[in-house]
Amino acid sequence: MYNIKNYQYTSWYAQKSFKRNGKVYYKVTGNKVSGYVWHGYVTPAISKRISTFKSDSSYIKYLNTDKSQKLSRAVLKYFPNAKVSVDLSRRGAGQFVDNKPITKAMTTSNYKHVINLTALSHDLKTSYGSTYSETILNTLDFPVTTTNAAVAKTVNSILIKNGYTQAKISNLIKQGYKLGIYINGGTGISAGKQGYPWTINTNAGTMNNAALFLAK
Repeated sequence: MYNIKNYQYTSWYAQKSFKRNGKVYYKVTGNKVSGYVWHGYVTPAISKRISTFKSDSSYIKYLNTDKSQKLSRAVLKYFPNAKVSVDLSRRGAGQFVDNKPITKAMTTSNYKHVINLTALSHDLKTSYGSTYSETILNTLDFPVTTTNAAVAKTVNSILIKNGYTQAKISNLIKQGYKLGIYINGGTGISAGKQGYPWTINTNAGTMNNAALFLAK
């Protein structure tokens, strides 16, 4: 048995919901802790669409302060002095552009030199009988079952294995490379007050749930 007060601002993966005595409960997992919790003790994880940010400064403030961006802050610790670009972040995430009748995703084609760090990989993993190479993208895609610090450490180990040490990253930044970062973390964009258990809008308006790019 755990005291939920000891896990404030913890991200939980809700595996299922059920009713007992007219009350809604969730079976949740977060890091190494799992159990059942009354729905009133947790709230939907909500983040903002990246399309809503109009400047680098507003996006950087969001990354540095919003509760939904704890994983982003953990990853950014491995990019000291990086200049975050909201434009590169949008393009790396593949923000959808409403160009009717066809909706297209933004790309990084307007940058001359692009390094897609999200695509870097290291150890082979086995899941449900299939073997795959663990990339930074799928590391950031499923962050709830471990700590933000542990996920960020895995991201850094993938970077290092592929030659992107902090020294090399620092050198690239000095050469004028900007950083694009977007981590949805499985959050919703909005949540209604009605519905069982919640009505959550998960349409983030991007092709990818995570992006980590260097470009100039």
